[in-house]
Amino acid sequence: MSTAILGVTAVLSSLASPSADASFLDLESSLMRHTREQYAADLEGIRRRGVLRVLTLNNSSSYFITRGTQRGFEYELAEAFAKELGVRLAIVVPTSRGSLIEELLAGNGDLIAAGMTKTEARAEKVRFTRPLLSSPRVSRRIREP
Repeated sequence: MSTAILGVTAVLSSLASPSADASFLDLESSLMRHTREQYAADLEGIRRRGVLRVLTLNNSSSYFITRGTQRGFEYELAEAFAKELGVRLAIVVPTSRGSLIEELLAGNGDLIAAGMTKTEARAEKVRFTRPLLSSPRVSRRIREP
């Protein structure tokens, strides 16, 4: 099993600093060098590098940009984690949900923050945290008319 923390060809990328606001273009250009570099590091390695690269999805709940401001549930959690570590946050958005784990294992991100369900197949490749949210699975058989 890989010991990667949970994670891309960057379609959309940005950089957040706990103490500074910048325009979207400044954020994008500042991060581009981080999206092309591959790393495999533990927590101390991330601290030394000074950047936490988070693989997430661009959607209405995980991560989005509105009026030049980055937002989203997973984004805000990742931002708080980066602040706690004293590092910058780099958001890396893959081309598809299906490529998140492959991009993480390739070293293109440090963790995945995208509401990913733990399955046996995924757990063979990466480690998962305790769930932040959970909802029951409900199935119902539709009767034939």
